[in-house]
Amino acid sequence: MLIWGCNNLEKRSYPILKQITLFLLVVLPELLPFQLCAQQAPDFEVTDVNGELHQLYDDYLNEGRAVVLGLFYIGAPMLDDMYPQLQEYANLADSQALPVNFLLMSAFDDNSEIIAFAESHGISLPVISNEGGASAAIAPYTAENDFGTFYGYPMFVVIGPDGTVVYDPWAGDVDGVIEAVGEAVNEVLSNVSVADTALSGALRIARTRNGVTFSHPALSRGAKLQLYLPDGQLYTEIALFDNETFIPLEPRALLIYRYESGSSIYRGRLPLLQ
Repeated sequence: MLIWGCNNLEKRSYPILKQITLFLLVVLPELLPFQLCAQQAPDFEVTDVNGELHQLYDDYLNEGRAVVLGLFYIGAPMLDDMYPQLQEYANLADSQALPVNFLLMSAFDDNSEIIAFAESHGISLPVISNEGGASAAIAPYTAENDFGTFYGYPMFVVIGPDGTVVYDPWAGDVDGVIEAVGEAVNEVLSNVSVADTALSGALRIARTRNGVTFSHPALSRGAKLQLYLPDGQLYTEIALFDNETFIPLEPRALLIYRYESGSSIYRGRLPLLQ
């Protein structure tokens, strides 16, 4: 998977609309690593087509949630297939209580056009038109900006609870784009502790060639441990009854863990065996 971060090199070439440069995707799949932008996401306040107000920091980031911004205009390339799949991913994330919200923004379409588009494509995510302030909200991520090269619509911006940004996660087809967005969500969430309590620093994770061991001197009986694949799919779920639990895994398996005990929730990326 090729994912581009801040100030990325030219990945797509087109006169106006976003197109795919297959040479870079196929011949140079590891050209750049996954990057988080050092520049913090600017705050914004928008109103969706249903009249609901959305404030980036007060409503989402300050509550420990990530935000996926979908920037588009009606008729943009790949959009008819991409947004229904994005809705499916959002439904999956919601069913797994993943702390992420989605805001779809168009600076070019008005409320009536956006409502018709959403209804015809089965989109229930919040959608913001130019009437709701989308133009000002997406301006920091388009044209000349501090986050990366803007190649056109549609595109995604993934913002972590600490304000860090993954700019324009992309791939060569719709499935790959949605997977890249999911990986970016997991990345920004794994860099932030959801629960800031004394327990979080004492949870120990040890990776071996055969698997991974979770240990804590005070693991609660019945605590729940979930492991997710990078695309958001649930890999396994285990109820913990001992203060040390071993889970068999392949040496290079890349997984996200979510540990829940009472009101405490901890998330992170499993360490790879070095």
